[in-house]
Amino acid sequence: MHSNQKTGIRIQAIRQVLTSTVVWLPFVLGTFIAAFSPGDRAIGWAGMAAGILAAAWKLTVGFAGLELQLADRAWRQQNRQHQRYLRQLQRKLRQDRDPDSGKLLLRLKRLRQRMDRLFCPSLQPEPWLLPVQTQMERLYASALRGLENSFQIWLTARDVRSSTLADSLKSDRQNLLDEVTESVNHLENSLDSVQVSELENELPADEFAELRQELDRGLEMAANIDRRIRELDQQVGPALRGD
Repeated sequence: MHSNQKTGIRIQAIRQVLTSTVVWLPFVLGTFIAAFSPGDRAIGWAGMAAGILAAAWKLTVGFAGLELQLADRAWRQQNRQHQRYLRQLQRKLRQDRDPDSGKLLLRLKRLRQRMDRLFCPSLQPEPWLLPVQTQMERLYASALRGLENSFQIWLTARDVRSSTLADSLKSDRQNLLDEVTESVNHLENSLDSVQVSELENELPADEFAELRQELDRGLEMAANIDRRIRELDQQVGPALRGD
């Protein structure tokens, strides 16, 4: 989970604590009594103190559990939205009748399931996994962008009148899919290493270094994919205007 998401969840948790009935009700009643009933000020102060103590207890003893609950809820909502996106992308890719793109999406869906099981907030992943998760998420997102763009290239190649341009676009699309395949391979290898370490409850320093190298190679490939997408966007537009 990214730092800005963590900050948002922490703010949400604090807001939930302060708006809890056991916090605001005794505090508000105590304040009212202390202000408008001078003879019962001791009772009013006691009520205010009870609200403050309840807030302090919730912000210390029960706060970590509340944050985890909210983080898990947010993660599950994001996961449902992402699964809808994957189904939409699958419907798109069926149109190109290319088994390669369909197989790549299937592999990514399976990798997503493995990542979800590994990084689910309710499982409280080990701290050393957090930077690894960030890199894996970047690698996964880049591969999906490559697949999405491959479909757009296929649409363009299908619709252009120039057979030369269509053949060039098909070649570019295949090159893009090859790079996505390599990126998916890196992600798969990294996940294998992490899950083996989870079974052993540790990851030796040399294996951790290999894992980071594998992810670095994958991120280099992800950068290549993003660069190729930008280049294709720049090439296709003028070509279509001249078609």
